[in-house]
Amino acid sequence: MRFLLVILVVATIAGCATAPAIDDRVMSPAAPESRSEARWLRDLGGNELVELVAEALRANPSIEAAMAAVERARAQAVISGAARYPELSLGLDGSRTRSLQLGSLRTFERYGLAADVSWVADLWGRVAARRRAGLADLAAASADARGVRLKLAADVARGWLRLREAVLQWRLAEEERRNVAVTLAVIEERYRAGLAEALDVYQAKENLATARAAEVAARQQLDARARVLETLLGRYPAGAYDDDVTLDDFPAPPPPGLDSRVLLRRPDIDVWRHRLLAAEARGDDAAKNRFPVFSLTARGGTQSARLGELLDWDNLVWSLAGGIVQPLFNGGRLRAEQALARAAERETLANYAQTVLTALREVQTALAAEPLLAERVRLQQEAVEMATTAAELSLENYRAGLIDVNALLTAQRRAYAARRALLATRLERLLNRVALHLAIGGDFAPPGRYPQESSPQ
Repeated sequence: MRFLLVILVVATIAGCATAPAIDDRVMSPAAPESRSEARWLRDLGGNELVELVAEALRANPSIEAAMAAVERARAQAVISGAARYPELSLGLDGSRTRSLQLGSLRTFERYGLAADVSWVADLWGRVAARRRAGLADLAAASADARGVRLKLAADVARGWLRLREAVLQWRLAEEERRNVAVTLAVIEERYRAGLAEALDVYQAKENLATARAAEVAARQQLDARARVLETLLGRYPAGAYDDDVTLDDFPAPPPPGLDSRVLLRRPDIDVWRHRLLAAEARGDDAAKNRFPVFSLTARGGTQSARLGELLDWDNLVWSLAGGIVQPLFNGGRLRAEQALARAAERETLANYAQTVLTALREVQTALAAEPLLAERVRLQQEAVEMATTAAELSLENYRAGLIDVNALLTAQRRAYAARRALLATRLERLLNRVALHLAIGGDFAPPGRYPQESSPQ
């Protein structure tokens, strides 16, 4: 038995010498960029938005699925590196046989205790390459989980902003419906006084019906957006919302000369970077599969006809064997596997490059839209002021008999259309800011500023 222990210790040391131990920092999911995430969320929507995102991260099923994928990659990484170590198994067996010999029945017993050790020497680094690929896959899964987290935060922010805009649009539709009703009353009063025609009344009533339909449509959109946000938060979609909202505040503009290194923080770029490392490692593994394989096996144990004598050292038996196998002919399989690995590496590199280009486009598009949307908001605010003044003057002129009913109704519709457009543009401007933070993977601080932003290496 002591001989078996010596074999086991030697094989274990040899197995451990083929590659370093697994780094615990790699074997754990990357820490989410919580401070960077909270910073831009707070700038955009205050503590309310930060708390809503935290609620979604606790309850949304997509987070649980992403973390399960990380755990799956973690287990696969352990499997990919397990061949570095020797395999040890211990077996205990026994048998009892009764047979007829020389006219009499005789009973025979046999018991055995054996330990088996097998080890394949990683002379060419094939197992090490598989282990590198497994760890790179784990890092990619971890980066993908961070991407799911960041996208969920952006989705909640967008859902929250859209809900607030829907509330304001509904309020505006209610106000327009009340204002149109007042206008109808004025026209009916003039009609009864003989100062207006029946056509004016019917046109005003048609305008009121249209306003009521717009109010119902705004309420329907509000209900739908409320349920979308509740679903993101992991709540039951009851359609609840806060009626006391505004959409006027806007965060400060991006700093000039935004550090391009922020792109390195994007989870999708990190995913493809680690997938490329994994593809390179698998290509190395495929190239070395054509080299010979050296294996070592050892077996030792005891055999006895009595169970009580099973641990008797005098019954010790053992065997030690080694072998080397060189692939000679396999129908081109190994060569094809190497070509397959090279093609996968080129494909991964191309996808990596495309992801970087897409990231640059998304960042540049969002940055370019910032001043344009700000100018649109300013011009539409001027349009609202002019249209509102025109609507007020139209009502006075209609009462004075200076304009007809068509001019009055048109001026009122244009005033409310301008206000609706202003709300929509303010929402678009805020959504563009969310898209910018999603494109750069967090806030405007350069990567490495916060300890939480470090990723597995």
